[in-house]
Amino acid sequence: MAKDCQQDRDDVVEKTKSLLEVMMTLLVWRWQQQSDRARSLCAQFYFGDSNLLKDRFLKEAIEKDDLGLVPIEVLKTFNKLKVLTDGNEETIRDAAKTSKELRVSEDGKRIGRLKPLPRLDDTRPRTIYVEGIAPSSTHEEISSFMSKWGKVCYVSLPRFKDQDGNPGKTKGFCFVEFEHVEEAKKAVGSIKEEQQKLSKDCESFLKALEKEEWERSKLEYRKQQQQQHLEETRPHRLFDPGLVLRFSGIGVTPTSSKVKETFEAFAPIKAWDVTTISEKGAGEQKFFGNVRFDDAKGARIGNNAWDLVRLKLSVRVTMML
Repeated sequence: MAKDCQQDRDDVVEKTKSLLEVMMTLLVWRWQQQSDRARSLCAQFYFGDSNLLKDRFLKEAIEKDDLGLVPIEVLKTFNKLKVLTDGNEETIRDAAKTSKELRVSEDGKRIGRLKPLPRLDDTRPRTIYVEGIAPSSTHEEISSFMSKWGKVCYVSLPRFKDQDGNPGKTKGFCFVEFEHVEEAKKAVGSIKEEQQKLSKDCESFLKALEKEEWERSKLEYRKQQQQQHLEETRPHRLFDPGLVLRFSGIGVTPTSSKVKETFEAFAPIKAWDVTTISEKGAGEQKFFGNVRFDDAKGARIGNNAWDLVRLKLSVRVTMML
């Protein structure tokens, strides 16, 4: 009886070992499959429409090659591929071979797209601006969160640089590109209507705008900043604009009293002057002057009466300041 029990226990142990071996084999196989897929998707990402339209370095590298291929020795320096492949060229080449969107050169040393790059950039209507993300947020976290509204094609996540010049904390905002315009609009509408946080690490709720709307608001903000700067740096005016008439003429320079008498016939004036600036032939001079009226209405009257001024002073009114 004891021998039978021992035999049963041994059988159970052997079966358990076999089952564990099978499970471990399946787990390793699944991990390998996921790793291969991750490498393939990463390679596709770099050559995808969304990234290439923004990646100047990679785009220039493609344009340098007659066949539009990029050396693997260049690709292995890219951060994401470096992490997934340890910079191994053979691993990168194998990942590209499993992709339906990439091609590998005959010598196996270069990789490129199967389809040509679109001439027009249609990503702006499909892209949204999102702020309120945590300093520690990642591309994967943002992409996963946003995917409930549609397929995420690209995430641009600006970061501050640390003391060594490496990417550090996020700047608190990002740009998310969806596959379709409707998905982008849906995401913005949902975020505006409901208070949502990307993760527990976020201190504030998310805010979102369509990229074109964000660009308009940014442009308006810059205009306001420029106007404010001009106001702060502009010299203080002694009087309001629109009160001064400037006149000029050729001939005998009118006297100061003549200028005063002429313009006061139209409206009260505060100040006036006339200056000779050059000789113009025998007995002729070039001159200019300014008249400041009490108010803008008087200045407009004087400006509209320039024909009479010209007859009296032989001058022409050039501008109103």
